[in-house]
Amino acid sequence: MKQQQQQQQKQKQQQQHHQQQQKQQQNTTENCCCSMLLPFLNLLNFLMQQQQQQQQQQKQQQQQQQQQQQQQQQQQQQQQQQQQQPKKKKNINRLD
Repeated sequence: MKQQQQQQQKQKQQQQHHQQQQKQQQNTTENCCCSMLLPFLNLLNFLMQQQQQQQQQQKQQQQQQQQQQQQQQQQQQQQQQQQQQPKKKKNINRLD
């Protein structure tokens, strides 16, 4: 009987040890995965930020373009007004 008990205890100890080993292994693999993934996550984050910046820049550019277009339109209007003015003068001259 004693022998049997001793054997059982031994088996239990071995099992526990094995479980501990497994846990340790799991931990290391998780850590490993994490450390492998971190650079990728950082890269992803960086890329996302850059994309946002680019989009903002594009928006700004678009706004600038719109402003330029508006300025051009204003210039055109001014030119038209200038063109119209001489015509009016001519008309007045004719009437005289």
